[in-house]
Amino acid sequence: MPFGLCNAPATFQRCMMAIFSDFCEKICEVFMDDFSVYGSSFDDCLSNLDRVLQRCEETNLVLNWEKCHFMVNEGIVLGHKISERCIEVDKSKDAAQQVESLMIEADALVEAKKLSIDQLENICRILFNTNVDKQTTAEMKRDVLVFAKNNPEDFLDICNDPELKIMGTVQSFFDKGSLTYRKSKKEVWFNTPTNKTKMLNVPFGSDGLDMVVSYLQTDEGIEVLKYLETV
Repeated sequence: MPFGLCNAPATFQRCMMAIFSDFCEKICEVFMDDFSVYGSSFDDCLSNLDRVLQRCEETNLVLNWEKCHFMVNEGIVLGHKISERCIEVDKSKDAAQQVESLMIEADALVEAKKLSIDQLENICRILFNTNVDKQTTAEMKRDVLVFAKNNPEDFLDICNDPELKIMGTVQSFFDKGSLTYRKSKKEVWFNTPTNKTKMLNVPFGSDGLDMVVSYLQTDEGIEVLKYLETV
C-alpha cells in the first residue's frame, strides 16, 4: 500500500478480506495483519494451514515467522484467549493492568501527602483556579487528594512539571490582583499601585497564564518577576 493513503486501516482490512474471502468464517479469521487458522482436528488444521499459506504465496503476502505460532490448542488474539472451549478475556493481562493502575494511584496519593504548604497552594491555584487565601489547609489537602485519586497520571505529571512553582506564583499574582487578564482584548496588564500598563498581548488560542509563565522566564521577565514579588 502507498504511504499517505487516507483511511489506510479500513482499506488494508478490505484488502485482507478480499484475499481470504472464501476462507473467512470457514477455516480462518482475519483482522488487519493478524489471522488465525483453525480446524476440528490436527490433520484438518494442517490442511487448512497449507491452503492459507499457499494463498499468501499467491498474493505475495510476507509473514513474520517470529510472530507465528503453529498447532496450538489456545492462543491470545486482541486481548482474548481463544480455544475450542470458549472465548474469554486474557485475565493475566487484565490483572497486570489493574495492578499497574493501583500502583500509579498509590504513587499519586503518596506524592499528594508529601506536598509542602507552598506546593499545595501552587497546585490548588493551577488545578482549581481558586483563591487559596479563602481556603483552609485541610480543604486544600482534601481537594488535592480527591484529584490525585481520580486522575493519578495527570496529577503526577503536574507534580513533575519543572514550571510548577512559577505557575503557582503567577496564579497568585492574578488572585491578588497584581496582574489582570482582559479576555476581550487578549491582554495581560499590570495592576499595582505604581504600574497599570500593559504587560503583554496573548495570541489567539493561547492561555494568559501560560504566556505570563513563559515571559517571566526570559531575561526581561526575571526583573518583572522580582518587581511583582515586592508589591
